[in-house]
Amino acid sequence: MPQVFIHLPKTAGTFVRQVLASRYAVVGCAYPSAPFQRLRDMGPRDIEALRRADVVIGHEGVHAFRLALGPDVAFSTVMRNPVDRLISYYNHLMSHSARYASAKVTPLKFIEEDSDHERDNLQLRYLSGKAVTDPVSEDDLHAAMAMIEQGSIVVGIQELLGESMRRMPIFKGVRIQEFPSVNVSTFGFSRESLTKPEIDAFRARSVLDMRLYAWCLDRFRAA
Repeated sequence: MPQVFIHLPKTAGTFVRQVLASRYAVVGCAYPSAPFQRLRDMGPRDIEALRRADVVIGHEGVHAFRLALGPDVAFSTVMRNPVDRLISYYNHLMSHSARYASAKVTPLKFIEEDSDHERDNLQLRYLSGKAVTDPVSEDDLHAAMAMIEQGSIVVGIQELLGESMRRMPIFKGVRIQEFPSVNVSTFGFSRESLTKPEIDAFRARSVLDMRLYAWCLDRFRAA
């Protein structure tokens, strides 16, 4: 059974994939964009190939990976401050999404749109054990915390990425200085450039994510 890295969108996962490819002979991928496929679109041969990989990484949650690979999968992931993750996601879509190619929207307008589950407590959605499109609740927060406490999910912190990679077994003690940055958005809003109402709106969509992130950060610092 391979180790599985849950790539939470906009948490340095593309960089992580590069690092894993340098450390493992066979890296399986599950992503929605070509040349990859989502788990739900894979046939039996594709799933079997993932099972034979040394490590698997993808934009899939605990729920989907367990359905595909079995209930005993060991997970690793890297979390990011949820407000900063949302700002990065906004920048990414403004840079790369065809939807916004000819008509950018303000951060406030963006966060008020309800068309995308990735704008609402996304990190907990991936780690709760439920389908990522399902809404999450306090119970799901406690379910994710329990899996982390039990060691089913090993969590690093993007803001402490070097130390995270040094500690997390899946990375085999890699030094991140060996690798260049990748997938950097050119649309450049930052936390400092947003207004207080904009920051408050981003935070309001991340209440449960903020609690999970703060709890994981405290655990990481205390370890």
